[in-house]
Amino acid sequence: MTSHILRIFSRGLLQYNRQAFKLVCCTTLLITTGVFPLIAQQIKVSGQITEKGSSEPLIGVTVLEKGTDNGTITDFSGKYEIEVASNATLQFSYTGMETMAIEVNGRSMVDVSMLSSVTYLDDIVVTGYTREFKSSVSASIAA
Repeated sequence: MTSHILRIFSRGLLQYNRQAFKLVCCTTLLITTGVFPLIAQQIKVSGQITEKGSSEPLIGVTVLEKGTDNGTITDFSGKYEIEVASNATLQFSYTGMETMAIEVNGRSMVDVSMLSSVTYLDDIVVTGYTREFKSSVSASIAA
């Protein structure tokens, strides 16, 4: 069959399509042998997230594949499981902890120890509105 197709291409009008034919054949061969699917191979990554210092598991940590909306959260023992590209970067975030980004690099197990993020406030302003009656207060009230 290939010789018939090459004869058609070599007869004049379609001669320039020889290279296109070779390109189509090579591309088909690469796709069917599985070379292209290796480029974006998905792997299952799991691990446990703990607090650095106390090694306590962190519940509800957000685990995201950076640059996508693919994500999960940790369970009651701080464990997670997510399917990502083998070259993905995982982003870990949790209230009160520093956000971390870790490259997977084909690993199936990624354990993380998160650092606490302490921020001090300079001023605190408390505003309250309430209504008190003289009968319910034991101290004096000025009008």
